[in-house]
Amino acid sequence: MLLFRETLMRTTGWIVLFSGLVVGGLADAAMPIVVDGTLRGATGVEVAGSVYDVEFVEGSCSSLFAGCDEDSDFLFTDRATAGLAAGALLDQVFIDGDAGLFDSNPELTHGCPSGSHPLGCRAYVPYTALLDCGGGSPCFSTAMADNRSAGSPTADHVTTDFGPLPSTYGSGTVYEVWSVWTLASGPSVPSLGAFGVLLLSNVLICIGLAGVAARSH
Repeated sequence: MLLFRETLMRTTGWIVLFSGLVVGGLADAAMPIVVDGTLRGATGVEVAGSVYDVEFVEGSCSSLFAGCDEDSDFLFTDRATAGLAAGALLDQVFIDGDAGLFDSNPELTHGCPSGSHPLGCRAYVPYTALLDCGGGSPCFSTAMADNRSAGSPTADHVTTDFGPLPSTYGSGTVYEVWSVWTLASGPSVPSLGAFGVLLLSNVLICIGLAGVAARSH
């Protein structure tokens, strides 16, 4: 009985470890889009339980977001969700990995060329617009993912209330880039699938058998 229990516990341990690796791999779904060593965006970025694709583009807010004068011009239309999207850029996209050192070297991001700013790169997530910010000109507010370089005295951070800025903002800037988001096709959250469900079921069975063995010993 003791040998059975020890074998069962070892088997359970391996199953739990393997299932953790499987689940962790499924959750870590963001895939960078890299062209000639430059980060141009990513697919499979999770924000508040939904999955998005994101592209880094240059230009003015008005030229990229249908005039930048109505909330409906933006995919995220509130400060909290835009802030989560900016945080997702820092946590899931601006990272160091096999595809590139996009956290340590923000200048590898499209729109933030080498030497453009000594402290890093800013990626904007606009979320609200105002028709008149003075003189009849529209403006907007944006969240910002501030990806700082390795030598910066300030850590990477998110700002959720940058602005208001004129709708023409963005033209000619060299260390700032827009993040343009689209809802990805497919499930909103990564699915374990039949294999994952079976694996987790086996974990529960093994734990139950271990408990029975311990009580009968």
